[in-house]
Amino acid sequence: MALTQRMLDTVEAVTAPAKRFFARPRPPLEDATITPLIKLPDSPAYPSGHATFATATAIVLSAMAPEKRAELRAALGLN
Repeated sequence: MALTQRMLDTVEAVTAPAKRFFARPRPPLEDATITPLIKLPDSPAYPSGHATFATATAIVLSAMAPEKRAELRAALGLN
């Protein structure tokens, strides 16, 4: 649990300044034909915190299980 929280904190530290810099609105705020299925976060859309967390997770897991490195990288399209 501590590792996951540390990763979430790190992702937030990386993405928050970039989100403020790019200030890209979320698509439903720009296009009325898009209906969100969930409440939109208050933060801008880019860069994606979810994608950043997935990439960070793959990097950490590949360090913890080097025999799975190629598989993890392939799942992210990094090969």
